Amino acid sequence: MSENFDLILEKLFEVNFNRDTEEIINDLQDKITADKGFDLEEIIDDDKKEIILNFNPKDEKSKITNLLVAAGLPNEQFDKAESMYRDKFNNNGAEYKYNLHGTLQGGAYAQYAGLMASGSKINQQVVTYNSIGIEPLLQFNGNEFLGYKAGLLYYLNDIFQVNSYMGMILYQLTNEGVIKKGNISSEYRDEFFESIKVEKMKATLIKVLNKVLELDEEEIEEQVEESFNPYIIERKMRLIDKYQKYKARRADEPDNIINYIISDNITARIFKQIGATYLVDQNLKRFDGGLDEELINRIERLEENQLDKLLESRVDLFEPYMLLTKGANGQSAKNRFGDTPKIGNITNNLSLDYLRSLVKDIILDLSKKDSNLLIEMFKLSRQGTGKRFINIIKDRLRHSMNLQQKLDDEVSFESRYLEENPDLFDDNDKVYRLDQAALEQLERMRYPEIRELWQWELTGEGVFLKLGKELAEDEEVKEYHSSYSAEKFDNQEERIQLDLNQPSLNRIYGSLKQNSRYKEEYDVEYINEEKDGYEFPATQGVGVEIINKYVRVERSIKVDGQDISGSYNEADEMEGKKKIGGQKFYGDNILYKKDRSELIYYYGPNQEDKLIIDGFKNGDYGINLVDKVKEANDTEVPLTYTPHQVKFDAFEFKVLDKLEIEKSIYQHSYATIKGTIAEEKLEDYEIYLGEEDPKLVLTYDNDENKILFKGIIENYKIGYHGQNCYLELKAVSYSRLLERKKINRIYQNLNTTHNQVFEQIMADNPEFKIAFADESIGESPLVSEDYPIVLQYKETEWDFIKRIASYQNQILVVDDTKDDSETINILAGPHEAEPKELNNLSGAKSKQTTGRDNIFHYYKVYRYRDYSSKEIYDIGKSVKYKLNNQEDTKIELIIIKNKIYMSDGILYSDLTLVEEDQINILKEKRKREIAGHSFRAEIKQLDNKHRAQVEFLDVFNEYDEATSYYFPLDKVYTNSYFAPEVGDIIDVYFKSKNERHATIKSSSTDNNQEVENDPADKVIFSSTGNAIKLNNEVISLASKEKKSSLDVKEELINVASNTSQLALSSTYINVKTEKANGLIDDSKTEFSFGSKVVVISDDGISVV
Repeated sequence: MSENFDLILEKLFEVNFNRDTEEIINDLQDKITADKGFDLEEIIDDDKKEIILNFNPKDEKSKITNLLVAAGLPNEQFDKAESMYRDKFNNNGAEYKYNLHGTLQGGAYAQYAGLMASGSKINQQVVTYNSIGIEPLLQFNGNEFLGYKAGLLYYLNDIFQVNSYMGMILYQLTNEGVIKKGNISSEYRDEFFESIKVEKMKATLIKVLNKVLELDEEEIEEQVEESFNPYIIERKMRLIDKYQKYKARRADEPDNIINYIISDNITARIFKQIGATYLVDQNLKRFDGGLDEELINRIERLEENQLDKLLESRVDLFEPYMLLTKGANGQSAKNRFGDTPKIGNITNNLSLDYLRSLVKDIILDLSKKDSNLLIEMFKLSRQGTGKRFINIIKDRLRHSMNLQQKLDDEVSFESRYLEENPDLFDDNDKVYRLDQAALEQLERMRYPEIRELWQWELTGEGVFLKLGKELAEDEEVKEYHSSYSAEKFDNQEERIQLDLNQPSLNRIYGSLKQNSRYKEEYDVEYINEEKDGYEFPATQGVGVEIINKYVRVERSIKVDGQDISGSYNEADEMEGKKKIGGQKFYGDNILYKKDRSELIYYYGPNQEDKLIIDGFKNGDYGINLVDKVKEANDTEVPLTYTPHQVKFDAFEFKVLDKLEIEKSIYQHSYATIKGTIAEEKLEDYEIYLGEEDPKLVLTYDNDENKILFKGIIENYKIGYHGQNCYLELKAVSYSRLLERKKINRIYQNLNTTHNQVFEQIMADNPEFKIAFADESIGESPLVSEDYPIVLQYKETEWDFIKRIASYQNQILVVDDTKDDSETINILAGPHEAEPKELNNLSGAKSKQTTGRDNIFHYYKVYRYRDYSSKEIYDIGKSVKYKLNNQEDTKIELIIIKNKIYMSDGILYSDLTLVEEDQINILKEKRKREIAGHSFRAEIKQLDNKHRAQVEFLDVFNEYDEATSYYFPLDKVYTNSYFAPEVGDIIDVYFKSKNERHATIKSSSTDNNQEVENDPADKVIFSSTGNAIKLNNEVISLASKEKKSSLDVKEELINVASNTSQLALSSTYINVKTEKANGLIDDSKTEFSFGSKVVVISDDGISVV
């Protein structure tokens, strides 16, 4: 062991092991007699009929009890604990439930008193926190027969390997029959079985010591007379009796001795507790005692001044884990049984109030170092889900872990901001004792809970960050870790205003872009106290646009304290501003972009602040724009093209060379325009085309309500040919917006309908309305017994919608006449309107056979003159198609493709049509395969068919206990299933391209340790770390730290426990301990102890 372990032992036992053992013992003798023990605090709750007995050590700094327990020498304080508890019971009676609590030494006394009372008719529960374990008192070692002083001397000599008298005494006492089956035999007990036969035992002890010690018999008799203490032996004897009965009852009854410990508390870990023990900060994992490799390595890395923290009782570390009000510890909180916790239970989760307070402390600390931090965090919060915000908190916790040597490797940060500003952290920073537990909890929490840990307030005064808790009038501030000034923090609310001085830039929605899923509780940003209007301040910008989608246009708006409702007359110019392409000025500070239905209100110093109303409709927020009345000779007639009078909203071409629009099912619509433009308009066009998503709008018949195409200009080209300037535009329909991000979602609730899936997509994309033309298809289940899970994996909304529609053999139609200020329709299935007359003069019936032997029958109409009809036909609509010109026979067809183009100044269409019953849609394939991918999830329910329900952690899903899919558990070997527990984090693994083949495997993403076993080995771990390994050569069972193991091979069985080993084969039996060895085979029996060897064979018995 390293020097740090020597220091820990000295601190744990308050002993300087560099001194001579005799000197140590003399000092300890005084401490034993001076041990102040404990005070027993009694709290009686007559309403609940409960009594709490707190065993409080009188001197927490005294470590003599630690050493006595380690040496297996219970002192008089244990008798006192038992008798005082018995008195309390006798005084109060059996009608109460007795709760025995304790920490450190107090926990040892509580365990002892509770165990001694077990088996009687007392309704009791023992709960300890970071308690010393008393398992060393449950076995005889040999030293307890010689009292405290000599007993401690033999114990210290044994651990320092000075001699092994302790073990030799035990061996001889066992041979003499004093100890049988681990306890004092009946031969040495009195008639009541509670006390020992003192004189008989002393006589036997003298006999034993004569064999072991190199002393005169008179000296031995004198030592026994002076040292022998029957009370120590009787305490252990009665305790072992009780424990053996307690263990037998545990098969049928739950543990009523419960020990909660913090995983790095050495005092609590070094000796095993009796009853059930749980690591509170490790998801309430069951614990069997001892120091694991991770903690040992950490101890070796720590500085000397850091070791004390691992020995403190720290009851304050348990407080955040106790459930005080329903739901206070989060949705995933469980008690030690894995069930929903009750009030007063210790849970596997820190309370949300604790996490809020922790976040507050971290943010306040970091903001002192970097005044720009809060602004950056606000920007991160407005981008995406806010995960970037919480990454800063997680990285600060990792830094704290690093300062406490909890990490083997150098810290790697998730936050880009901290990567770019590493100087925010240094070695003198505050540490958080529960940093690792908080980090792991944040990792498994769902974002709706995470975002409750802080709150941004956007008001007419500016931007504020609210941290901590808004306390009720009579509620007191909660201080965490209050006894430790360097670590403490509280939950009192802090409301911090961001120090902003940039121009404000806000965007809100108008009527044309109203969110159909508006909720009053979301409409809280910039709202005034009366809740009837919005207030936007000047020079309170953060450098990026702040969007507010949840608004009501009936409310008024104030900017910089001034109400802006009213009428604004059209103006020819605005100071410092320029208009292009159909834009208009109103009043002194409004720019209106008609093509985008976007109103920009300029205000503040130099009119640099901007409020944008996106989807503005006249009258929104009380704002009315009044156009100028134009004189007849002032009216400028816009250029139109073809007999259909096609007009471009923002562009004019002197000569139109090309106009082509392609519309098809399962495709976006595309438009290509090319022609010669006036050079004086080139600058305006370039400015317009440089905006984000510039719009292209085509109308016809000189009617703005007749939309031929609306889309986003994705590419353009400006060039010269001779003296002429030409412009080419390529645009795509607004359905392209559904392709801009890839989404992960899982639908697993039985009978989830197609409409419900579309509703979820629309909730995330409010500009769209997605529906089936046939409502019965929309209401049919997408998730069914035949298709129990549907996965959208790194798939755009557009690709996912196409897949879903194709499964139902429905055409998919894009509405390319709407933009993002309106509702864009995506329709699965043909329009249900009455068919229109096509009046076609020509046409052809065609057939196409694909590589899959799929035959498609369809009709083609080429160069259809659109002016022969009153409208230009959109795809998905039904028409009456004339079969020939000799007779008036017509059939109903659905347009599935329309290529609209200009030729010789005439607008034509090439139409592809099909009979409805001939529609045969090929099923769309995923663009990204799911086979081989897995997703983290939490086990929610298990059944007896090796299946489990889960709630996914990193993917959108809605878990419903009544309808969620039961995933099969993976087989780790033939007929051997993976066996998770409720609350475990696992991986749902998709074996093939079919979601139905998904199975549950153990999680590799939640395990920080690498998988070290050979691929040929099948290894199963229990929740406490015990393992079973199977391969073609051996079956192995091993405890968590491999201190005990069993290996079964074809011709050999090996059993090992610490330094003891048993080997059995067809030819021999071999038993080994650290100092003894036994070998039995067909030729001899041999026993050895140290240098002494006994051999029994056909030749006789020989002693060497």
